[in-house]
Amino acid sequence: MLHDFRGGSDGCYPPGGLVEVNGLLYGTTSGRSYWSCGNGTIFSITPDGSFKTLYTFGGGLKGDRPAGGLTSIARKLFGLAQDGAHLSGIVYSINP
Repeated sequence: MLHDFRGGSDGCYPPGGLVEVNGLLYGTTSGRSYWSCGNGTIFSITPDGSFKTLYTFGGGLKGDRPAGGLTSIARKLFGLAQDGAHLSGIVYSINP
């Protein structure tokens, strides 16, 4: 085991796979705010288990509960999340 999600700042319930960029693995947690898991996160983890939360979703315009995994294109990570300005979901990107 490399990392045990416990809720709080590291999130919980990772919904998709991991994507590798330059030797680091990236993923998301879907979160469930009513279970102290927050709104979801984007994280990185090294192959030896060093874990870092890169982004915490804030709900509303900042998105909520990432769905699925990440895709790497042109040195950026892209994904989907629920909620957003019209409460119907968002497409987001982040620099790894």
